[in-house]
Amino acid sequence: MGNGIVRAAAGKITQIPKINSFCAIGDPGCDGLGAAAMGIFARALNIENADLNIIVGDIVPHGSRPLYENMSEFINSTASTPVYTICGNHDTAFFDEYFGPRNYALSSDGLLIVLLDNSSKSFSSEALSFFREILQGPLPENVAVFFHIPPPNSLTSNSMKNEAWAELREVYLPFREKIKYFVCGHVHSFFTDAIDGIPLIVTGGGGARIEPLNNDFKNSENVSHHVVRFYFDNTGKLVHEFIALENLPYTKEISDEKLAEYLQNAFMNECAAHFKYKLYAESAAGKNNPGLAALFKALSDSEYRHAKNHYYVMGKSASLEKYLKDSAENENYEISVMYKDYMEYAAEKGHGLAKYSFFDALNAEKVHKKLLEEALDKLLKKEKIPVEKYFTCTSCGNTFRANDAPHRCPVCGAPRDKINECV
Repeated sequence: MGNGIVRAAAGKITQIPKINSFCAIGDPGCDGLGAAAMGIFARALNIENADLNIIVGDIVPHGSRPLYENMSEFINSTASTPVYTICGNHDTAFFDEYFGPRNYALSSDGLLIVLLDNSSKSFSSEALSFFREILQGPLPENVAVFFHIPPPNSLTSNSMKNEAWAELREVYLPFREKIKYFVCGHVHSFFTDAIDGIPLIVTGGGGARIEPLNNDFKNSENVSHHVVRFYFDNTGKLVHEFIALENLPYTKEISDEKLAEYLQNAFMNECAAHFKYKLYAESAAGKNNPGLAALFKALSDSEYRHAKNHYYVMGKSASLEKYLKDSAENENYEISVMYKDYMEYAAEKGHGLAKYSFFDALNAEKVHKKLLEEALDKLLKKEKIPVEKYFTCTSCGNTFRANDAPHRCPVCGAPRDKINECV
């Protein structure tokens, strides 16, 4: 059983080596296969101490052969464990060709994992017959049943209809005490519930955009990209834990020094291109050439996306707390070291224009530092950061918070029509 995609036998129980833990990864690909999403997925595929991974559907955005080829190649080159798959509603054409059967089971010491296809919001007669046959045979202590779309539950209506679920319910109900978990994806969030006394886990945090169900559901603190790891407690019972992905390192690419250098150079070039195209768009708009301005604006946005993807591949994504801390530290460096030294040099050499540019930036950085530290303080105290109005002076770059734009910029004196609200 090698690493990467494993094709089990359709409609049968496949015996696998003893495993101590495994991970459920939900919905990695339905939101597009950009490098940012794939960076999250790469972390999910490489959880420490996991013996295998199960992707709980929506592996690709839609049934396109090139997308299947890209994703299967990515999984096979990235995963550190064997990977099994379930068909999701986005995984239509070509699923069987690239990922294997839709209904099958895996058996290990004391564990049976049943994987069923309900990607059309119902279970096929083949799936129901297979499940019925399994439940009527000898069962181990721990049985977990995986399928993509959740059953009707108390937390979301994005689920199967009652009448479709009733068909599976009729099969498992006499054996419900044997089933330790139902595990699903489909909903880009995380929650737990119980169906006929059986714990339900819904996990959709393997790469697609996270979509909180509401502001106060019981597991709202866990709404982030994640996997769910299953393992055995000291009594041999199958249990689970939520593992957030945002702070987990993925260092395969950056451990290659040459590749890390390439990524850094590509990132810096894309950042510079993003800035230049944005500047060119402003220039074109100012010269009454809206068509050219629109082109430059589109290119600027594209280069930003490229830089973002490289940033994620370099493993730079982190928590909001780290973003705030790093930003405040960088502003402090610019205030106390960088611009201070640059201004002194420019003054010493008589470069008044450069000194003026450094001075404007220095004063803006002081405001940035204050705003960032205030936000960090609220975040650490778990207080809500209010939505407020922010303005930037287009002359000197000063940023400030106010209910309305001032009559003039307090730093450079620019008039109100040169002060833009940040929206």
